[in-house]
Amino acid sequence: MSIKRLLLPCFMLLLLAGITWAQVTTGSMKGVITDPDGKPVPGATVTISSSALLGGTRTAYTNDTGTFRFPSLPIGTYSVQVNLEGFEKVEVSKVIVSLAQTANVPLTMKMATRAEEMNIIGEAPLIDVTQSGLSTNIPSEIIENVPNQRFFYNIIQTAPGVTADYTDNNTDRVIAFGSNEQSNSWNIDGLETTAPETGTTWLYQAPDSIDEIQIIGVGAPAEYGNHMGAVFNVVTKKGGNTFHGSANYYWQNQSLTNSNVTLPVCNDSLANGAPCVSPDIYALDHDSASYHRDQYHDLSATLGGPILHDKLWFFASVQNQRDAATQAGNLPVFLTPLREDSYDVRVSGMASKKNEWTGFWHWEKWLCCLVPSPYEANSELYTEEAPNDSWGGNWTSTLSNNLLFEVRYAGWTTHDLHKSQTGAQVGPFLDYSPPSGPYYYSGGVQYPFDYATSRHQLNGKVTYYAENFLKTQHEFRFGVQWSRGNADTLTAAGFNGYYDYHTNYGYYGSTYLGLYRAFQEPYHYGAITHDLGTFMDDTVTVNSRLTLNLGVRFDHNTGDVPAYSNIKVGTPSITEVGNFVDAGTSTPGFHVMTWNKVSPRLGFSYQIAKGGKSVVNGSFGVYYDHNVSGDWDGGEPSITPFSVFHYNPATKQFDIPYYTVSSSQFGVDPNIRPPRTLQYAAGYDQQLSPSIAVGAQYVYKTTKDLIGWEILGGQWTPLPYTDPFTGTQYTLLDGDPSLAQYYKGNGPGDFCNHIVGGGTASVCNQDLSSYHQTYHGVVLTFTKRFNNKWAMNASYTWSQSKGLIPTPQSQDQFNPPYGSTAGQNPNYYLNGYHVLPGDRPSMFRIQSFFHNLPLGMEAAANVDISSGKPIIRRAEPSLSGLGNSTVIMQDGIRLKAIQTVDLTLGRMFHLGKRVQANLQGTIYNVLNADNEIHIASTILDPGQQFTPDIWQS
Repeated sequence: MSIKRLLLPCFMLLLLAGITWAQVTTGSMKGVITDPDGKPVPGATVTISSSALLGGTRTAYTNDTGTFRFPSLPIGTYSVQVNLEGFEKVEVSKVIVSLAQTANVPLTMKMATRAEEMNIIGEAPLIDVTQSGLSTNIPSEIIENVPNQRFFYNIIQTAPGVTADYTDNNTDRVIAFGSNEQSNSWNIDGLETTAPETGTTWLYQAPDSIDEIQIIGVGAPAEYGNHMGAVFNVVTKKGGNTFHGSANYYWQNQSLTNSNVTLPVCNDSLANGAPCVSPDIYALDHDSASYHRDQYHDLSATLGGPILHDKLWFFASVQNQRDAATQAGNLPVFLTPLREDSYDVRVSGMASKKNEWTGFWHWEKWLCCLVPSPYEANSELYTEEAPNDSWGGNWTSTLSNNLLFEVRYAGWTTHDLHKSQTGAQVGPFLDYSPPSGPYYYSGGVQYPFDYATSRHQLNGKVTYYAENFLKTQHEFRFGVQWSRGNADTLTAAGFNGYYDYHTNYGYYGSTYLGLYRAFQEPYHYGAITHDLGTFMDDTVTVNSRLTLNLGVRFDHNTGDVPAYSNIKVGTPSITEVGNFVDAGTSTPGFHVMTWNKVSPRLGFSYQIAKGGKSVVNGSFGVYYDHNVSGDWDGGEPSITPFSVFHYNPATKQFDIPYYTVSSSQFGVDPNIRPPRTLQYAAGYDQQLSPSIAVGAQYVYKTTKDLIGWEILGGQWTPLPYTDPFTGTQYTLLDGDPSLAQYYKGNGPGDFCNHIVGGGTASVCNQDLSSYHQTYHGVVLTFTKRFNNKWAMNASYTWSQSKGLIPTPQSQDQFNPPYGSTAGQNPNYYLNGYHVLPGDRPSMFRIQSFFHNLPLGMEAAANVDISSGKPIIRRAEPSLSGLGNSTVIMQDGIRLKAIQTVDLTLGRMFHLGKRVQANLQGTIYNVLNADNEIHIASTILDPGQQFTPDIWQS
């Protein structure tokens, strides 16, 4: 092919290409047909058929190299038939097309010795010989059969290298291959559901509606931008030419729940800070000493089928879920059960043989709450509720045998309220120095909020196949990308604009009672993001064994703060989360940042032997994070001053000024850079049998320029401090916080250059030039495709994740800072370079199921044996200028290892030719392991021990 012939399609691609986020919702099929001597067979007719295809069949022809392709295929199981006059017919009865994968179908055609002779082959190879990275595909068989607590987040977390950041694994706060919470890309049916401010996802998908999930952990091509962790792709089910449906009901209550943790009643013989249940609470209800489940109901249904045979299909699903439980140490009184109601409709149609379209609509309303804890009063517990809407449509057009065009528009919106479960309208009270044990919280909710967020996106992609360009075969993919995100928060320090806190502080050997009130009037903050990008990917088939994946993308990101109305305390309120009214004035908006990013991607896949059963691959890529506005917003002029006052016993008022921080001290570094990861990987895949494959992958990632608070300037005085546990001597910093500036930037700041007298401090004895982290990982995988009545996905991941992140003292791995003040104290970063909260040196996972066991039984298992979560020990010295300052004294501590084994046993009953009933029972946590997943506080005094407040039962 000449350069001139290639340039015209490329120009058309740039004109036609719409905007694409990680929009892949299909797979593809490719094969090379040769004769027994290995010579290509051109001109053969290749016909594929599947119940997943509108129209039922598609046809292609082999080119001069014997190659055929079927791009943009719905995921599913296909049969392939090849015909050419003078040759035997060849048929492959089972080819599985997986999400964003290329099914490899190499075939050999023999000369026919008699008419109608056919060579039938059972299954195509398992391995995608074009892939140069690591991805995990979870098919519907695993989703439907393996116990997963009925949350699609849990299904994702069965993949190698992926773990929940905190709490139970029913969360979208996910760490993938060492990267942070906000560094993943979430996609459902091609809709980018990653939130513009949080970097996580707002949309939930019912498991019964999911057809397949793909997790791209390593080596994502240039088509996938704006992530440093993993890409999560979810594709929902579709209709067909026959009606099909399901109805499921799951139920559990206390009679089916056994607690593996029973707390003792608090008494003087227990270690200081040991977990226990209050005698008053225990006297009211003995069940308070253990985990207690009040209710669990999950009702779901699906229905799909034809509207017009071979022309128009539909699929619909609904799920209603209720769950209420308390942790050990609380009265089993259930203020607000978790509620999740979701509804989905998807319609697929064929406008012509070369034009197909899909439309979808999703609506859900969810309500979740903070799980009751022995360390929080009921009134302080929050609830969050929000309706989520999403919608979209796409059009796929085959313009020629070599040119495919796809376009999609989609959007979503949500409105989230964060408020007291009991409707408390009083100020929060935080007791940092209770007589014994960890912190205790009471009163109302601290920083309630009214939050609205949305994203709109326009998608398009053009794929062009160049058969003999530069003497090789090329699959070019071009795109231009655009998205608009919005986030708007209305909040205050408390329901009436303040909260109180109590802390004891030491002064010259004496301990004094400190009672304070923190005021912050209501305010708006948020941002608008615009993201524009272009990409080009080229999959180059160099020869029958070597494939190159070459790509590059360019992204142009901007962030702006809009004009906001000023707010004050008053009634009647404009929101139910607090007494907030419009003050009648406004603050103008302004431009925050512009980023221009170039991200090259390189990869290769080499077949050690013909047939695609042994493959070596490797990749290198530059990956930039999302334009997450929560990283850089929170310093707007619309944010009201934060003022703290001492309690005055004489007046019985909080009228003694302590300190004030105003928005004039905050801003964004004008030279702020986007977070960036360099990713290197090498792997090997081996197919052992038609349905079994194993693999190994090494991953190395280095990340810099994470975004958090910079402390600029100030006057900092060195002060000695002794670790009360070990006697280790440290030099801390103290000073007046109002003398410094606090900007969102890429490192802790320059405070080490502003120490009085030119001295130094312990925090300065580390690399503070940038927030940074590194990751090493080795992944071993075993895949058994469903065959001979069973299937299995298994993996072992060894990893090491370290760094200095903007939130080194948190139990979470860097949730965006938003408007939080964490990180505005130089001592916050002392010993800040350590093992990260998402680090799990060892993770062993199995998901398997078995059909047609004796007596018609079925069984499934989900196993997770993982290293425990790393935690730190902190101290809380009291400083004259900075007040109580938390500092890291020890890292490398871990909670107990996670040992989760869930088993399902059931039996299928056939009620007719097309109707089946399945009765199942699931035992979660068969080992009854007391898996600790969160602790009440990391601040300890000598004699205290870490106190779990959430166990996974």
